[in-house]
Amino acid sequence: KVIRDFAFVVEDKYSSGEIINLVKNIDKELIKTVKIFDIYQGENIESGKKSIAFSITLEPKDKTLSEEDIEQISKKIIFAVQSKTAATLRS
Repeated sequence: KVIRDFAFVVEDKYSSGEIINLVKNIDKELIKTVKIFDIYQGENIESGKKSIAFSITLEPKDKTLSEEDIEQISKKIIFAVQSKTAATLRS
């Protein structure tokens, strides 16, 4: 089991539920849970946007994940969220 955290700045119109569903649908076998742990609006976040931070649990059934496997699924998650919502990855 591997846990990774991501934070994106998205427009207000996107709900946390939409982001969770989007991420879960990237790989239903590998991504076991997606949990929002922070939603922030205010200083250093552009008006009309919010930061959504979430934790993803990856749990393969048939093998141990390599760093390369984790990097590949992380890239898929980032690409999907950015392409569907025009979000930016928050560092």
